[in-house]
Amino acid sequence: MKKISKKSYKKFKKICFFLPSLKTGGAEKVLINVANNISKDIKFKVFFITGNSNGIYKKFLSTKIKTINLGEPRLRYTFFKLVNIFKNEKFDHVLTTMPHSNVFLCFIKILYNFKFKLFVRQSNIYNFGRFNLNKSIFIILMKIMYRFSDGVISNCKEVYYETSNFFKIPKNKNHLIYNPTDLKRIKKLSKKKIGLDFFNTKSKTIISVGKLSNQKNFGSLINCANYIVNDLKKDFKFLLIGEGENFLYLKKRIKKFNLQNNFKIINFVENPFKYINKSDLLVQTSLWEGSSNILIESLACDTRVVCYNIPGGTKEILANYTNGQLARLNDYKHLAKKIFYSLKIKKKIDRRKLLLFDLEKNIKQYKKLFNN
Repeated sequence: MKKISKKSYKKFKKICFFLPSLKTGGAEKVLINVANNISKDIKFKVFFITGNSNGIYKKFLSTKIKTINLGEPRLRYTFFKLVNIFKNEKFDHVLTTMPHSNVFLCFIKILYNFKFKLFVRQSNIYNFGRFNLNKSIFIILMKIMYRFSDGVISNCKEVYYETSNFFKIPKNKNHLIYNPTDLKRIKKLSKKKIGLDFFNTKSKTIISVGKLSNQKNFGSLINCANYIVNDLKKDFKFLLIGEGENFLYLKKRIKKFNLQNNFKIINFVENPFKYINKSDLLVQTSLWEGSSNILIESLACDTRVVCYNIPGGTKEILANYTNGQLARLNDYKHLAKKIFYSLKIKKKIDRRKLLLFDLEKNIKQYKKLFNN
């Protein structure tokens, strides 16, 4: 990309987005989406700094965005490179997400007294579950550092209340902005044809999408599949779309329960929506979420959802059980019960409830922050 002289930026506000890497993940997906949409506005010149730009999401960044690759995904080794970039570029606003990145950039801003406005995006609940020493120390760091930011962006009401009550962020610095979602585009993409023989049966098809990590808890989905297929002798098929460190572990569990003909894992795909639309139900087994992109996207595909009852924005997305069901956390038999119940529901998805996540409305809120 051509270098643009500093003079040409005088008309624009320089906005910088920062991520350690461009690998798969909900927070990464949201930040790239926001950056792409902000870059369409001639009032902003958008930069995207990443520790490692070789991830799957690299191809989704707009060509209007100037990408800066630090060549190092580990935060502590990017310190001086980031400092030099901030000194040279003189950004007006910087936006980051992911807790470690948030704390890291707050520290850099404090230490060097940079004048840019720093917004940190908080996408998960932290005041829940067991507290070990590392988690407790890090939460103390978050509480201290977040107060030196110029604003915290929460992606759902529960996260907003936590940043207010637990992290003690004052109201004027706490912003509730839902994940901007292009509902019309998703609906259109969901109508594309697929060539997977997996769907060419009379079986009920359950789909799950997400990173193959401990947080997503897909081992519980396999337990549920084993219970439905082997114990209850039901004709079901399960499709899991995702990549991650737990791939081999999950494949072993599928083989252990002799589910090779009923449970398939495929790698990340650019258009998961056509698979979601073709499925009877989307099931999410996460142990925690902020505001889950895939739940919103599934409903945009007119596919009902079932998930565990966890802290975060899940209940808000389901609109008080209008568009989905909640099962007791890690109770795979109760999850199966909710699956059977949901499959009997003939009522269509109430798409009016999805307007909360409308792309244009939520991008306007980001622009409002950047215009101040």
